[in-house]
Amino acid sequence: AKIDQLQHRLTHPVLSKRPSAIDRSTNVSSTFLIWLRDIVVRAAAILSRWLWRHKPLIRGQTILELGAGVGTAGLAAAASGARKVVITDINESALRCARQNCERNGEVVQRSAVAAHLDW
Repeated sequence: AKIDQLQHRLTHPVLSKRPSAIDRSTNVSSTFLIWLRDIVVRAAAILSRWLWRHKPLIRGQTILELGAGVGTAGLAAAASGARKVVITDINESALRCARQNCERNGEVVQRSAVAAHLDW
């Protein structure tokens, strides 16, 4: 149940806006938004649940999430007991959301997770 609570406390720069506001403010095509919502966000949720169910593999590990967006999988790794999680992305808007998500998801996540800019 805790991983589902984490999912509901996420801030996302695109998905939190109305579709009409997205199109005007970000020049993002609706095809991309559908792909983002249907594929990427769901894949992050699936990976998060997998990490949560396999805590012994994660506990005490150092995790680097590349191209993390808002950090869904990294947050799940931190909540699952990772010693240190570095959530990275090139997009500053996504990183702002990732930082907010770290703050919004409790002391355990705050202690182990950090969001950082990375262009790989």
